[in-house]
Amino acid sequence: QLELARREISGDHYPFGLDLCLRAIYAWNHGADPLPFLDQSAQLAALRRRAGRPGWAAERVRDLLIENPHRVLAFARPDVEFHRRAEASQRAAVTAETTALDDAARARLTAAAAELARRQAAPEDVTSLPELGLADVPRDRPWATGGERGGVHAFVTGTNGVLHQVVAIPLPEFSADELDLLPLLTHAIGNVGVAGRGYAEQAAYLNARCGGLWAWTDLACDPDDAARAHAWLLIECKGLATRHADCAPLIAETLDRQRHDELPRLAELIDQELQRLQERVASHGTRFAVAAAARGLGGPAAFSHRLHGFERLTWLKRIAGGEDGPGDADLARIGAGLDRLLARLRLQPRTVAMVGDAAGRDEALAAIRAAHAGRLGNAASSLSAPAPVTVEPIAFTTATAVQYNALVHAAPALSHADAPALAVAAQYLSHGYLHQHVREQGGAYGGSARYSPASGMFVLDSYRDPRLAGTYADFAAGLRWLQAIPDDERPLREAILAVIAGVDTPASPAGEAKARFIAERKRSGPERINPFRAAVLAVTPAEVRAAAARWLAGPGHAASVASAAAVAVAAMPGWRVEAI
Repeated sequence: QLELARREISGDHYPFGLDLCLRAIYAWNHGADPLPFLDQSAQLAALRRRAGRPGWAAERVRDLLIENPHRVLAFARPDVEFHRRAEASQRAAVTAETTALDDAARARLTAAAAELARRQAAPEDVTSLPELGLADVPRDRPWATGGERGGVHAFVTGTNGVLHQVVAIPLPEFSADELDLLPLLTHAIGNVGVAGRGYAEQAAYLNARCGGLWAWTDLACDPDDAARAHAWLLIECKGLATRHADCAPLIAETLDRQRHDELPRLAELIDQELQRLQERVASHGTRFAVAAAARGLGGPAAFSHRLHGFERLTWLKRIAGGEDGPGDADLARIGAGLDRLLARLRLQPRTVAMVGDAAGRDEALAAIRAAHAGRLGNAASSLSAPAPVTVEPIAFTTATAVQYNALVHAAPALSHADAPALAVAAQYLSHGYLHQHVREQGGAYGGSARYSPASGMFVLDSYRDPRLAGTYADFAAGLRWLQAIPDDERPLREAILAVIAGVDTPASPAGEAKARFIAERKRSGPERINPFRAAVLAVTPAEVRAAAARWLAGPGHAASVASAAAVAVAAMPGWRVEAI
């Protein structure tokens, strides 16, 4: 496990070279040679020799933990009055400070506020900064390459001795109950018993053979039709290439023999998912707001609120059964439902990819083919996306001192002629209007816009925002501003470069290969991205204005995660308010 962790090449969230720099700098800051922190083969070999001595691990536990007197025990107790006291204390402090001001001090504050407003409204002087031109952008984006070998897609790429297996299964049409169970099934995969092993035995079994086995779903719009969904269950397992024979059958065995009869474990998984969602409300409120705003759009965007948003949170609270948790009868019913759902997915043809230095080796490919014998094949998803419905704006209230606001408009699919212009429009709006009005002047930690062809929507949102109604006024004003942008070369170039940066951001070698494999399942591979990228480089301000007028002129769909006090003060007519 330690060797796998040290060998794995990460960097899918930022460029891989930067990831290597960050690894090296920790050692460098302490005066150590950074190179052994990048290649730890010698250290791992030395650790193997030491760890092979009887009693070595027990000695480390005794010396470093049990007999170590340097420890602290901390308790964190929830305080439902915390935010109210903090706000009252802040108001009292502001009142005390302003009351103590004399006329001269008040005049200085007024003048400083006016100067700040003037500077925020003035265009920035960026002439001293280095610049990129559109001519500096490579004409083509590099893509991971691979090929099908005997029914398995092999991507041979540098992974430092780690081998990834990714299985893609198209989702069929589901009943409402099956759709509700789908997130729980993805959480259960790799976390419950398999065959004759209970979940604890299975965890040890996996730990001895691989670096983990997990699953997720990917639902996206068809690049030609935003109302059509491509929906996939994806399962990944990674391990050392030297142990490929041990890793190869793990996913197949999980699909064929996973158990859902350990009722206490099911209760734990339900509680884990519930706690995770509840914690994310405070840290990722914008995602919940966007999902709630998009619930009426139809298409793949409408799934998010049900599968990952507040509708999911409501479902989990209902089946969790209060403080005592769900009863055995309810858990048995859920376990039986998971059995049936997995049995349906088991019958679907599966597409398998191998990613790594050893992905092209005959013995590794033969082991994968044997594990999935008779199951390999290609098929499209048949899951139908919901139709658009009329929904009212909604505010979900909770104990928070800030708001998370979202405004969503339906947008076209990737291959639509307006898609490149809308992608550029989002960058115009983020940097040319929302940053100034929502963040600098409005006080939010962030305000941005984005075009999401995978979800078929154009989103405006704010993060940790002290305002509610004022932000929606800024959203509306920003969309009007977008339809009247001038024909200036600099903001157009900056917006185009920002879109290209998002398209071209490099992931790790394994991340690039997995992303291409998954994109091709959704018909969004290079043959779709390359023309879109080329069209982005040719967008004009007139095309941005026209696309904004066609797609962003209506009221849109709004949702917020907010405090009850902020909702009461905003007094926005037509909004539904629901306590979380």
